[in-house]
Amino acid sequence: MSEDNSNIEDATIVEDAINTSSDSTSKDETVNSITNSNTDELTTKVADSIKYTMLKDVLIKPLESIMVTKQFEVPVVKDDTKPNEDGSLDYNKTELQTKEVESNFRSGIILKLPENLGDVKLVVGQTVVYPRKFAIDFDLLKDSKLVKAYDIVAIIPD
Repeated sequence: MSEDNSNIEDATIVEDAINTSSDSTSKDETVNSITNSNTDELTTKVADSIKYTMLKDVLIKPLESIMVTKQFEVPVVKDDTKPNEDGSLDYNKTELQTKEVESNFRSGIILKLPENLGDVKLVVGQTVVYPRKFAIDFDLLKDSKLVKAYDIVAIIPD
């Protein structure tokens, strides 16, 4: 088997598990049953199928983005306001708008740990929180990120 084929195989192992489920259950139900009942078994299967040995970074499968509600102060410009000589609009009032935006942090499941982890107590299969800006796309494995162990800020209990 060529290296390209093994990478594709690694990237689709979870999708294969979902697609081989019985036709009477929907894919959403299958995903829920996989994540709820045999998470440890599936995580171990996925981790064992990854052909890479991590040396310094933690390999993470990101979960859905965490959404937070933030308030922004925006200018209120009247309809009859004309632009200044420089083309900008003058405004006297601002209002608060509330928007739901992506958090600066993201959660994910640990797929592989580096060989020399030190005193950090992380386990394959744990759900962790890490800063979005410090995660690097690992394009050799579909939908995965590389994160330094010291950048992981929290562990989410099961």
